[in-house]
Amino acid sequence: MFLAVLLVVLFRVEPPTTGLRDHVDLMELNHCLDDYGKPRFTQIIFWEWDKDNKHLVSQGFYMMKDELVFTQVGQTDWVRYREMMLKPFNPMQRAHLWQHLEYAGEYGGHPSHPVRDFRKRLWIANLRKDNQTRVVTSKSFRETTTYYDPEADDRKFFPDCERRKLEALKH
Repeated sequence: MFLAVLLVVLFRVEPPTTGLRDHVDLMELNHCLDDYGKPRFTQIIFWEWDKDNKHLVSQGFYMMKDELVFTQVGQTDWVRYREMMLKPFNPMQRAHLWQHLEYAGEYGGHPSHPVRDFRKRLWIANLRKDNQTRVVTSKSFRETTTYYDPEADDRKFFPDCERRKLEALKH
């Protein structure tokens, strides 16, 4: 019995993976905010190192929908923050800004959020679209918060036709 358990542990067979697999140099979880600091969207951007130009080039992105969570604590904190932030403004400016500073929720996680696999020393994101799964791995990961879309800015310098792109999901 002990020998059978030992053999199972030593020669464990992992189930075959279905779907597409990609590997990129850097995976970035980007939270994009509007001009007033409210969340607009969250996306995962996949970057590859361009040896010729010596900088990162976006190979694609994955938009994370339904990632904002509305909580009572978040609402209370936002109202407190908004009131503190608007104190230095005169009443006319405050009234104008007040209408743009409604609570929009906060990032509450997402099933596609990249996770660290310490055994393989990789970051892994499981992306789902139309009942298909894509697994993207990377050795590097960063999380950023910006007031602009870094992937769209990169598209100005490297159009879609010049990108390697991730494997296309079949429709």
